[in-house]
Amino acid sequence: MTLGALLATSPIYFQSFTSDAVVMAGGVLHGAASAILLLGWGNLLCSIEPRRSAPYIVFSFMIYGLSSALLSGASASVLEFVTLALPAASAFFLVWSLKNTQNMETREVTITRPILKGLPWGMFTLLVICAIVNSAIKGLIAANISTATASYNLLLTGLYSAIFLVLCVWLFGLKRDDPEKMWPLFIIILFGSLLFYSSFSSEHLDMASSFVSVAQGCITMFFWVFLAAAIYRQQLPRLIFFGLGNLVFRQVPSFLSDAFAWIAPGFYIQASRTLAVAITSMSALLVIIATIVLLTRQSKKIDVEINSQAKAEAPSDALPSATDSLAARYGLTSRESEVVTIMAHGYTLRQIGEALYISHDTVRSHSKSIHRKLGIHHKQELLKMIEQESKEYMLAGDSNGTPPATEPSTADGVRTAADPPSPS
Repeated sequence: MTLGALLATSPIYFQSFTSDAVVMAGGVLHGAASAILLLGWGNLLCSIEPRRSAPYIVFSFMIYGLSSALLSGASASVLEFVTLALPAASAFFLVWSLKNTQNMETREVTITRPILKGLPWGMFTLLVICAIVNSAIKGLIAANISTATASYNLLLTGLYSAIFLVLCVWLFGLKRDDPEKMWPLFIIILFGSLLFYSSFSSEHLDMASSFVSVAQGCITMFFWVFLAAAIYRQQLPRLIFFGLGNLVFRQVPSFLSDAFAWIAPGFYIQASRTLAVAITSMSALLVIIATIVLLTRQSKKIDVEINSQAKAEAPSDALPSATDSLAARYGLTSRESEVVTIMAHGYTLRQIGEALYISHDTVRSHSKSIHRKLGIHHKQELLKMIEQESKEYMLAGDSNGTPPATEPSTADGVRTAADPPSPS
């Protein structure tokens, strides 16, 4: 991290040289340093639960907006000092955070086909489409964007601050633990910016261009929130997937834009405002179509999950004995057995915590312990194991010519599957 911080300040030392090659070398070192710090922060963000990592990410973007506004009129000496101080400060706080963050152990997770299939590929594809749209629009309106204008700084600071407030309401006011479900807000912001540019760029070019540029930053912000949440929930290798995700999201669109500029040199410079408006309009339409497709896929997925849960609840008579059998075979505690039983009825972790009057972190800890003991990674695998145990139990009863016993077991006054709790 210290090396990364030192490399990040290299442009300050190299800018005094007149050789373009030396200056380019400074830029390359700066990029390498940024990658080191980025992966370090990504490793940290992906190791904590999303309801904590999301506010950190959005707050950092809000601070970026405020600092951009404050430094927009600063002198060259002040900017040089900030360039020297911030990378070192970032490395210091990163190391301090890593040392003081719990549950940072490396998780050895075998990447299997069910795990990869369970990833939110639809959302990832939508975000990549948004990134490609952003990259294409950026080339068209780059000449009209000035980060020193009052409209740009006002939009940057105001929009990031508003998103932070909405996120706080979502997480702490509504007590949600799924910040990635706020994705429609960011799609609306991007669509609104494209629509605003296509409608008002002829009258308010500076404001319209600034809005599109700030919306691009909002999409990047949400991508970090989404990626950190997905890696944490799926228990994926943090550095590998965070690095690959950023590589695809940030570099692929830039590569496509640069390739197009190489194939059609001068296109962005010679493109008329009418063409820019037409492209932004088509981009807005593309975003809407991709969003509709994603919503349709999610709706079908929810229906499938509901049907799967209904099927899992069907053999309710055999469920207590099936969970008791799993508990005895894999050494589950009484509380873990209870969590398995309730989970088999289709309850989420948050609902289980509300029903058992325990915290969400405690439920998550029980869930991780259950997965580890059973050698599984997903809830669907657990439901399949319970279903198989239930079938074996029912078959055993049929072979004896008598129905299987259905008396639920209780321990320490704890609810059982025969009387599943209702979430408050």
